[in-house]
Amino acid sequence: MTKEGIRKPAWRAFQLLHQAGDQKLNVSVTPSPASAQTAVTAFATTVSGGGGRPLHGLQIFTSNFWPSSGASANPRTPVTTELLVQLRVPPAPPPGIETEETDESKDNEYEEQSEGLGLGLLPISCFLWRIDDNSTAPAAAWRAMGSPGYLSPTQLEALAEASQMVSEELTVGKDGTISFSLPPYGVGVLRFDGTKSPYQ
Repeated sequence: MTKEGIRKPAWRAFQLLHQAGDQKLNVSVTPSPASAQTAVTAFATTVSGGGGRPLHGLQIFTSNFWPSSGASANPRTPVTTELLVQLRVPPAPPPGIETEETDESKDNEYEEQSEGLGLGLLPISCFLWRIDDNSTAPAAAWRAMGSPGYLSPTQLEALAEASQMVSEELTVGKDGTISFSLPPYGVGVLRFDGTKSPYQ
């Protein structure tokens, strides 16, 4: 954070981590082709106490970093990477009592999955929050102002706005896949629990 109270990208990254759940899930990252090396890392969390909803509070954290010069004997520069996320949900147990299923309920089944996030169910959408050079970038906004040494109230307001994270809604395929790109030194967090920002 600057002395004027402008949140830097690193501050936003800790803000993202502060919102992580208390249950960590198994995540594997497979480059394409499989023999290639990747700068992408990922982990996922949920919130305990979800009962029959194993995806309660699900978040998937991704980053695209190689060690930079001075931090490694083998520094590299990451490249923009297309990510394909595959969700795997525990299957639902056999029902104790069979109920009659109408054609209408079959049609609505997929739409209702976004509410429960329970056993055997997949969400239909999620929200991607980014930190990269194209978003959450108050330094770029400051340079665009001419790098002023003293900031007016209007400029401070503009920089505070530029430091905010914004989300984009992504569709989850019926096979549980989500795709998005991650630029060099970018961070992306997928959230599955609504549109309201937890990052104010």
